[in-house]
Amino acid sequence: MNLAKLKTVFFLFCLCAGTGAGCSPGVCPETGGEFHNVVTDDGWRINVHRYTPLTLALSHEGRGDKTTPVIVCHGLSANHQCFEPDDERNLDKFLSDNGFDTWLIDLRGVGASDRLSWDFNFDDFVRHDLPAVISYVKKITGAQSVQWIGHSMGGMVMYAYLGTGGTGIRSVIAIGSPVDFRPQNEVIKAISSQQDLLRHISHIPIRALSGFGNLYFGLSRNSPASMLLWNVDNMEKETIRKLIKCGGDNMSGRVLAQFADWVSNGTCRSSDMKTDYMKGLSEINVPILFIAGLLDNLAPPSSVKAAYDRVSSKDKVFRNFSRANGDSTDYGHVDLIIGKKAREEVFPEILKWLSEH
Repeated sequence: MNLAKLKTVFFLFCLCAGTGAGCSPGVCPETGGEFHNVVTDDGWRINVHRYTPLTLALSHEGRGDKTTPVIVCHGLSANHQCFEPDDERNLDKFLSDNGFDTWLIDLRGVGASDRLSWDFNFDDFVRHDLPAVISYVKKITGAQSVQWIGHSMGGMVMYAYLGTGGTGIRSVIAIGSPVDFRPQNEVIKAISSQQDLLRHISHIPIRALSGFGNLYFGLSRNSPASMLLWNVDNMEKETIRKLIKCGGDNMSGRVLAQFADWVSNGTCRSSDMKTDYMKGLSEINVPILFIAGLLDNLAPPSSVKAAYDRVSSKDKVFRNFSRANGDSTDYGHVDLIIGKKAREEVFPEILKWLSEH
């Protein structure tokens, strides 16, 4: 077994053997805002964290200049706090300070949302969580539609939602959200090869391993996390620590097994194999900004560009953050939302897109 596979098997073993020795949900302080609970049609309580801009809070009509609310969604093994490790790198605060009514979602099983069981998968996010939250935000704000920002899987669930007939979306920003899983590195291949193991795991206890994770997952340049998730040179060490402690979260084994299926079979489909999410991309026609990072080894630019190429949207833009495109460095997966220069380089382009749509 080569070094990469050895690291990955050790990585999975540690995850599966984890006990409650780390950060528990709710111990990390919130940066403000208000909590809303949304109940899905299958009975799960989903937490949505709202940041209301001052202009909206002071408006007698309850609506500010930026009348379309923005929903921000995390990726796999994360919760809404992945967007707010500190005041400097805090996307929700940045958007709120710039006048946008911003709502951060915790999908089922993570953050402050219900953990009724681990018997759920990617399809449940698409079919139950998203429709409930989008409907709720529209009802509370009086808006006819919302804008959506998704990082990694947070953009993928929106691809699937729109591709299967979902409505109420004005525009989308997909950050490091792949659909083509053919570009694979050794770590991804090794994880996907463990499908049988993953099918028998109820969940991956990331939170229970947060203390260990500080040593193993991120601070070493050759760790699996560094190989997949970020350009070490573009991340502050303290930001990585806060991300692992507060923004990282447990994973359903069924969700991870579904991803492993996609990687192994070069597809993107429902767990029952009846819905082809890849094929559904052609049904999407809302404006979309696709953001990628040159050194993103989890969602390489080519895998994000594949989504750009497949959607039918007339108003679509692909932006690859790299030195070659005038940025300060080549961005990795997580750098795109909390990297050293994300506030100066990535956030303004997000703001520009939202303002123009």
